[in-house]
Amino acid sequence: MLNAKKLQPTEYTFNSKLGFISLNQQLNADQVLCVAFQYTYNGKVYNVGDFSDGVHAPQALFVKMLKSTAPNTKQPMWKLMMKNVYSIGSYQINAQDFKLDIFYTNPATGTDINYLPVSDCQSSVKGKPLIQVLSFDKLNQQNDPTPDGAYDFIDGVTIDATKGRIILPVVEPFGSYLQSKFDGDPTCGPFDAGKYTFHQLYDSTRVQAQQLPNLNRYKIKGSYKSSGGSEISLGSPNVPQGSVTVTAGGVKLTENVDYTVDYTRGRVKIINEGILNSGTPIK
Repeated sequence: MLNAKKLQPTEYTFNSKLGFISLNQQLNADQVLCVAFQYTYNGKVYNVGDFSDGVHAPQALFVKMLKSTAPNTKQPMWKLMMKNVYSIGSYQINAQDFKLDIFYTNPATGTDINYLPVSDCQSSVKGKPLIQVLSFDKLNQQNDPTPDGAYDFIDGVTIDATKGRIILPVVEPFGSYLQSKFDGDPTCGPFDAGKYTFHQLYDSTRVQAQQLPNLNRYKIKGSYKSSGGSEISLGSPNVPQGSVTVTAGGVKLTENVDYTVDYTRGRVKIINEGILNSGTPIK
């Protein structure tokens, strides 16, 4: 592998509870991501790939590829991508006052509802909140196994509160998992589960999935409070230098005096404490 760079611990996050890694900044289209790791099973140590400190030129370094330069949904590594993790766009999320719900846009009315408009035959789904159908609500606030109508906030499992990422507790919630929830009662006649399941969200690229408005009807809505209010996500990485303008109450702020910009990660950080304490709206 030519021009390979070993990432520093500050450039990625490892979730030891669920066994996946997340990069702290988005890769370019022409970049490849590979990994080598070691684990123990039944007292025996296993290695996946070569560690860079154990291989020297001209020897080859063998590693496990996680992302290639051209996404191919037919390749096995496509299955390794976490498609059930969503960024909130903020950091240091508080469990208190956190709300999240799942909605479906009803094609008959055009309104968003939190259940599926299925027939009486689908008794396990009909009238049941989607947040419970998809197993996002299985516990109450005391962590007893009783749904309470709220998203289960379990830091490191269903949410990464520090990074501001929602981790839906099933791999393909709107695809194969939702498919498994329909009753399929033959006495009710034919039922088209394909009207509600969105398999293309997981077996196609994002651009391709967005071209299916008849299936792209699910929305995640909610509200939260964050203690990381000094940082603002621009919602896009690799922002052009000098392209960010920040105002407070309509007054233009000065870069590196009132705020700093991480153009690579797409984040603005307010460093003027007076502006933060004043509560002035920042745009």
